[in-house]
Parts: sequence; C-alpha cells; structure tokens
Amino acid sequence: MSPKVSDEHKMMMQDKILSASRTLFSKKGYHETSMDDIVKVSGFSKGAIYGYFKSKEELFFELQKRNAAMSLDGLKSLIAQEKTAIAKLEKAADLVFASICEVSEEVCRMDLEFQLASSRMPNMRKEFKKQQMIIIKLLSDIIANGIEAGEFKTDLDADNIATILVGTIGGLSNLLVTTDMKLDWDKIKDAFVSTIRDGIMR
Repeated sequence: MSPKVSDEHKMMMQDKILSASRTLFSKKGYHETSMDDIVKVSGFSKGAIYGYFKSKEELFFELQKRNAAMSLDGLKSLIAQEKTAIAKLEKAADLVFASICEVSEEVCRMDLEFQLASSRMPNMRKEFKKQQMIIIKLLSDIIANGIEAGEFKTDLDADNIATILVGTIGGLSNLLVTTDMKLDWDKIKDAFVSTIRDGIMR
C-alpha cells in the first residue's frame, strides 16, 4: 500500500508545481520564466522542485503533455456520443471554439509558447509533432468514415483535409493571443462549420 500512497503524493506535489508554473509560462513565456519565479509562486523550495522535475524544460514539457492529453481525452469522449461523421466534426468544432472563447487565453498562450519552444528544441518538436499527428489521425478517420458511409464526397483526401482543419484551428488560437482584434467567435465558428459542410458534404 505504501508505494501507492507515495505515487499519489508525488502526483499531488507535481500538480501543485505545474499549476503554479502554468500562469508564469503563459504570461512571461518559457525563456523569460526562471526557476526562481517558479519557486516564488509555487511556495516550493528549488530543491523540492528539482526533486520532481530535473529542469525547467522537463517541467514545461510535462505541463504541455498533460494539457494535450486532457484535451484529447475530452475530444474523444465528446465525439464518441455522436453517430454521424458530420456531427462528430461539428462537436469537435464546438469543443475547440469553447476552449478558445471560454476557458481562457492562458491555455492558448501555453500552446503558442510550446510551439515557439518546439521550433528550437528537438525533444519538444518531436512531442508537438506527435500531438498534432494524433489529432490529424483522429479527424482523418472521421472524414474517411464519412466518405465510406456516403455522407461526404467520394473524391476527398481525408488526411489533407484533417491537416487543414488542425492548421486553421491553430491559427485562430494564435490570433487570439497575438492580436487585440475584437472577434465574434460564435460567428467565426458558424462560418468555419459552414465552410466544412459546403466543402465535404455530398
């Protein structure tokens, strides 16, 4: 029983450190956030933090992995409730735009910060690619199933369309945190879904 308690305690401590770090990374950025900043905000000593994470890079890496896993699990759970391919895509759009509009800019800023770090750090680039490919594969399978079921046009390239969808959503998310544009996200979502429908429905 002791190892289980120990694992639970370790996870709880890690969660506290990660939670304190999230706001720092989203506001100051990865490179401008120091371990001293994390110590101050988290209330943990530097030695305690290093007991759970070997470096700032590992801490940031773990934070993004957990965020991505949580988002993916939520997406899979939501679309599993729908029967048709177009309903699954629309539900995915609902979740994504709700995340952009309702969760907070903090999540979008973290994603952008991870993208920037991925452009310079090979291990983060590998993880970012992995995350993107999982989502692309998920959407591609939905589109392929829609083609097979007769919902969508037969000449569609499921992989390329899925890639376009992921890239478009990523661009919209970045637009939120890199500009002060006042955007009507409900109308943008409606236009996004309408464009998908017009482009792929039979």
